[in-house]
Amino acid sequence: MTRFLRVVLTGGPEALSDTEYVHDTPPSGEKVKIAYAAGHEHYTANGETRVVDGETLPVYSWTDRTSFAE
Repeated sequence: MTRFLRVVLTGGPEALSDTEYVHDTPPSGEKVKIAYAAGHEHYTANGETRVVDGETLPVYSWTDRTSFAE
């Protein structure tokens, strides 16, 4: 069963940074991988939270990028 986790992303590509994102990852997972611009952006929970529209969301910080295999 897929569960969805709403998170706030920080760092990484400008188009993704400081945005709210809904990701299909288990709530217990610490990493989020997002397909973006011919690669994957990797984010890790940093222990912070941010209130968005009255909901407290975990903040995930950019850690690195990997390219799609050709």
